[in-house]
Amino acid sequence: MPKEDFAKLIASPLDQQIYHAHYGHMSDFQRCQVWARIEKQTFEKQQAALAEAHRIHQREQKKTDQLLKSRSMQERMLKAAAITGKVIDGE
Repeated sequence: MPKEDFAKLIASPLDQQIYHAHYGHMSDFQRCQVWARIEKQTFEKQQAALAEAHRIHQREQKKTDQLLKSRSMQERMLKAAAITGKVIDGE
């Protein structure tokens, strides 16, 4: 495969690179380079997805912690009100 065509292939979408790696007419060295690039792109996409999932998990964990803290504070306020005999607004 000429260098110009190979450069276009490297710049093409991942699906097209995979197709040409399987069925394209190129040297073994070029095929190896294409597969290495495919593996690198796939790994980077997996890492990005993992990082996004981690960020979502962290955000959800923070929300859960805040809800638990507010619930705990409400319970302490109710206990304190029961001890002093005062009525808390909203109840």
